[in-house]
Amino acid sequence: MALGKPFCSIDVSNNQLISFKNEGGFLVNDTISYGQGGTVYVKNNPFTRFPEFHKIGIPDLAVLGKLAEFGFDFTGTKWVCDSRMVPYLQLLEDLIRMVWRDYDDVKCHHPERLKGESIPKLVFDNRLDEFTSEISSKDGCPNFCTCIFYPVSNITNVKCDSSLMYMPKEMPDEGELDIDFSGTKIRQLANASYVGRIRKINLSGTNLASVPLNFLNDIERTMFSHIDLSKTNHLDRITTDFKILRHCNVHFGRKTIFCNCKSRWIQEWIDASSCQWNSTLTCRAREGLFPLSELSNALGCENENPLFKYLTISTSIVLLLLIVTLGTVYLYRYEIRILLKQNKDPDKIDWDKYKFDVYISSDKTNEQQILWILKIFLPDLRRSGYRVHFPLIDALPGSTVDEEVIGNMNRSRSFVIFLSNEYIADLDDFDSIDGIRTNLEWRHAWHFFRKSKEYRLIIINYGFNRICEVNRRELKAFLRVGKVLDFANKKHTLMTEVKELLGVPKIQFKGLTARKRVFNVKKEYLVTENIVDEEFELKV
Repeated sequence: MALGKPFCSIDVSNNQLISFKNEGGFLVNDTISYGQGGTVYVKNNPFTRFPEFHKIGIPDLAVLGKLAEFGFDFTGTKWVCDSRMVPYLQLLEDLIRMVWRDYDDVKCHHPERLKGESIPKLVFDNRLDEFTSEISSKDGCPNFCTCIFYPVSNITNVKCDSSLMYMPKEMPDEGELDIDFSGTKIRQLANASYVGRIRKINLSGTNLASVPLNFLNDIERTMFSHIDLSKTNHLDRITTDFKILRHCNVHFGRKTIFCNCKSRWIQEWIDASSCQWNSTLTCRAREGLFPLSELSNALGCENENPLFKYLTISTSIVLLLLIVTLGTVYLYRYEIRILLKQNKDPDKIDWDKYKFDVYISSDKTNEQQILWILKIFLPDLRRSGYRVHFPLIDALPGSTVDEEVIGNMNRSRSFVIFLSNEYIADLDDFDSIDGIRTNLEWRHAWHFFRKSKEYRLIIINYGFNRICEVNRRELKAFLRVGKVLDFANKKHTLMTEVKELLGVPKIQFKGLTARKRVFNVKKEYLVTENIVDEEFELKV
C-alpha cells in the first residue's frame, strides 16, 4: 500500500504482520512534500525487527526527514534488541532525539536482560553496546566456545572452556576479536586467517610452550593487540621474536625463564617500555635462580658496546622529537588544515552541481544584523553576479530543517557565516529549532570546507567575538589563525574582501553575455529590495 495523498491515520493494529514489503515499488521522493503527517498504528503485531528501509522505498536514510512529522505507534511489538537493530538506531539517532513522542516509547522484549527497557531511552543513555548478539557455531563460533558480538565497538568476544584442545581454524567474521583461551589445553598456535583481527588474546594457564614468529607478525600488524601469556608454565624461553612487539602489549606476569648473556635484551626491552610491571621475570641458570635485572652480574657478562649505547640514546632522542612533533601537529590539526587550505580554484570545477554561489548562515533573532544583510550585503553580492541563498527569506514553506539545510548546502559552493554572541549560543543549544539549524549548518559547512578545494568557508566576525568566547574547536582555529573578516573594517573593504574570497561567480563561467548577466543581476536585486523597508536607516 502506497498513498500519494496526505492522511490522518492508518490502522493495521492487531493483525499478523511479520514483515514489510514494497510490491508496488514505492520510492520516497525528496523533492515533494508528504503533508503535515498522519499516524500509522501498527500495534500488537508479531514482527520483531525494523524493516530493511532500502527495500520499502527509502534508499537513503538521509531523506527520513521527509517523514519526521508522521507518527508511528508500535505499542505491543515484541522487539528483539540485538546487534541487527543497532545500525538503524545509529542512523536514526538524531531523528529520535528531535521528534521523540510518547508513543515512540517502544520497549525491548528480548533478550531477557533488556526486557521492558525503553528503546529511545537506551539511545538517549548511549547504551547501544548492550544490543549484542550471540553467534552460533553455524556462523563461525568454534566448538566449546561462546561468541558475543558488540556492534558499537565492533568487537566479537570469544570465550572458550577447558575442553578446547586445539586453536580453532575459524572465527566469526564480525569485527575485531577478543579471545579468551585461558585454562584451555592448547599447546600450539596455528597461523589462522583471523589472527590479524585479534585485539586481545588471553592464553594464561594453557600448555603453550612457544609462540611462533608468524603468529607474532600477524599480531603486530594490529597496533593495539594485547597478548596474555601469564601462568604458561611450559613457556620457559623468551625468544628475540618478541622484539617485534611492544612490551606493553605482552603480559608475562610472574615467570621463571632460562637465561644466558644473550638474554640481556629482555631487560632492555622491558625497561624501554612504560609498563615494566607487566612482567616480573626470574632467570634460571647453572648459577641458580636470580632476578632478570641482575643477569649481567650473576653470569659475569661483558659490558655492552658503548657505541650501541650512544646509538640507542640518539634513536630515543629522535623518537622523542618525532612524538613531540606529531603531538603538536595533532593539537593544532585544525589550524594547520585551515592554513594549508589554498583559496584557489582547482583546475576543473563541476559548476552544474551548484545552484548557489553563496549560502548565508546567521543568527535568526538579531534584527539589526538581518536588516544589514538584506539592505547591503545581499544586494551587493547579487549586483556582482552571485546567486545567494539566505534561509531566512529563501526557505520553502513547509520544508523540514534537515531537508532545507542539507539540500541547499549541497548545492552551494561557498558559505558565509556571521559570527555573533547569539550564533555562538545557538551552537551550544541542541534543543531549540534555531540551535538545531545552526548546528546543522556549521557541521556541514566545516565538512564541505575540508572535503574539497572547491568549497569556501568565510567567517565574518559581526559580534567582535574572541577565542575564549567560542567552544567549537574548529571555530576557535579560524579565530586563532586570523582567518576571519572583521565587521568593523576601518578601511571599508569588507565587501571587496568577501568577494575576493568567494572567487568568480558561477554566472561568469557559464559563458553568459554581459547583457544577460546585468539583466539577471538587476532582476534578483529588485526582488531583494522589495522585501525590506525602504525607510530603514542602519545605525552602527
